[in-house]
Amino acid sequence: MSRRLWQGLGVIALAGCATSAPESTVEIYSWWVSGAEQVALDAVLKNFAEANPNVQVTNAAAQDSLNAQDELQIRMRLGDPPDLFQINGGAELMQYAPEGSLSLLVPLDDLATAENWKQVVPPVVWQAITASGHVYAVPVDIARVNVLFYNKHLFDDNGLTPPTSLVGFVEVAQALQDKILRPVAIGDKVPWTLEVIFKSCLAAAGQANYYAQFVQGVNGYFAGTDGTTFDPIFNSAVECFATIVSYADKTLMRSEAWNDAVLDVVSGHAAMTIMGDWALGEFLKDGAVADQDFGEIPAPDSQDTFIFTTDSFVLPVGAKNRSGALALLAVWGSASGQNAFYPLKGTLAARSDVDSGAYDIFARNTLQEFSDAEDAGRLVPDWPLAFPQAFSTIFDAALDRFVDDGNAENLVLTVKNNYDLLTASH
Repeated sequence: MSRRLWQGLGVIALAGCATSAPESTVEIYSWWVSGAEQVALDAVLKNFAEANPNVQVTNAAAQDSLNAQDELQIRMRLGDPPDLFQINGGAELMQYAPEGSLSLLVPLDDLATAENWKQVVPPVVWQAITASGHVYAVPVDIARVNVLFYNKHLFDDNGLTPPTSLVGFVEVAQALQDKILRPVAIGDKVPWTLEVIFKSCLAAAGQANYYAQFVQGVNGYFAGTDGTTFDPIFNSAVECFATIVSYADKTLMRSEAWNDAVLDVVSGHAAMTIMGDWALGEFLKDGAVADQDFGEIPAPDSQDTFIFTTDSFVLPVGAKNRSGALALLAVWGSASGQNAFYPLKGTLAARSDVDSGAYDIFARNTLQEFSDAEDAGRLVPDWPLAFPQAFSTIFDAALDRFVDDGNAENLVLTVKNNYDLLTASH
């Protein structure tokens, strides 16, 4: 295990007076390290402690999902897996439970049956947690990726309307900039945050059908199958991304994480940020009131496309405390566990039978938008669900360079030269 990982290790002692469960330790591995994520995680572990006293839970947390994947793969190769670890499902899951190969994960079919998951989780989530006819992951939540948050006080004080289009975004951003106010906060300390903005732009430029074809590896231009020499929709997404980033403080963004950008909006140091709706938990944790202190809308021009992801946990083969891990997974997958988690995390519960009364106005809107998009075929997967991490790593680095040099041709060429990673994965 690397030095960086051990520096992120947190220990949560769950004490109880009962003796029905043996004293033991369960090690989980996640990338939940922000304030609201920790609070939400603690709430689930408190729920777990009530049924499993005298169990100590350690959270070996990496600073972001890409670090987590790198560290985790090292541990798996060394034969030192955690007892359970976080994953997005889909393509990420297939790294560990590939079709036709020996799985590195323990099937959770019995747990899924006992907890009635197939009947209470959406089909797109069910698909993301299954492989080779088996259930391999416990779905914890559902998040929308293409979301814009804004400071309502700054907007009201300056007579501004939340931007539903890129044209509107530019008008608002320019008005704020003219008043020496920072239009948009971006935390680019780790480059996946730039990818969130770009995916929102890709959905805006091409809507659900184009986005789906792109992530499925069948885009004619990038796959070289239709003889075209130009993809105007992708180039439009690049222009959208460049426009949004141009209104950020590029020096500051390099030193901030995504949750720092959220805090900038909470404090009024910036007016807007584009981030998945897991950011809602950060707003609430810092005392901001939904629809009073801040607003939440789909990212500009992307309201007709719902980019979804799902956090889940899996049980690796070789887990040292399999029984303890299964007990914790059962809590994660239960209605009571998700009732404890989702109001603090800011995302939707993966189960449809939770107590939805704790959803705030924005989560209720998201729930309705998810349902509408599901009915209309406008749900599309986040990139970790759709294709290998290798492509995202390459693309994120290219986006980071693009912020500095503005060379759109190089960005497009990077995608074209590496698009076979997407094509092969499907």
